[in-house]
Amino acid sequence: MSNEFQQRIEALEHALDQERSARRATEAKLRRWALRAVIATSVVVGGGLLGRIGIAHAACTATLPAPLTTFCPNEPARAASVNANFQTIASNIVNKIGALGSTDATMPRAVTTSIVATSSGAGTVTVGSNLTVTGSASLGGVGTLTTMIGQVKMLGTSSSVAVGGSAVVAASDGLVIVAYSGTGTQMNLVVGGAVRSATYCAGGTNTLVGFVRKGESYNVTASAGYALQGSSFVAFGT
Repeated sequence: MSNEFQQRIEALEHALDQERSARRATEAKLRRWALRAVIATSVVVGGGLLGRIGIAHAACTATLPAPLTTFCPNEPARAASVNANFQTIASNIVNKIGALGSTDATMPRAVTTSIVATSSGAGTVTVGSNLTVTGSASLGGVGTLTTMIGQVKMLGTSSSVAVGGSAVVAASDGLVIVAYSGTGTQMNLVVGGAVRSATYCAGGTNTLVGFVRKGESYNVTASAGYALQGSSFVAFGT
């Protein structure tokens, strides 16, 4: 093989190597450009999505009271916000009514125009502090109590009261309740020798209601002409 021929072969091999190197460099550039295009597209799409979410939340009208989070239609809800909403609701229920899962209701600051407390069997309704009645407290079929000293407690056991009898000592706080009828008849609750409560019946029926503390001596007196309908000392429960 002549030197000239050998030189031509080497020149062709060198040119082929250069072509391969140039092709590899071009392919690398194409890959880099493709990756950059994907990243740029992601940024644009992601930015548009975030912008759409931001605009939707900014335009969404809050329908829930603070601090609850209002979720806009067709937008994702974050677990933290959902859990915060439920936590706020649960805390309000516990603070205003009582422990979740309990059948008892505890209302430390109840403000309402009407409370109806019912109990089946020997249940108990308890007021933890003083109960203030701005109107009147109804005592079932024995009339209406308009004033009372101290706390209002649930009524407990009852015992009969003799009208015109000797003074007795109250074993507990309670109410003396006397229902009677007559015309021009006066009924008095005497406690410690002084009249504490009195009613006058001009005609028909009337009810005497008076409060007696534990240890006080009391008796009931009446003028002539009355007809006794019923009389009781109703003790307050503890």
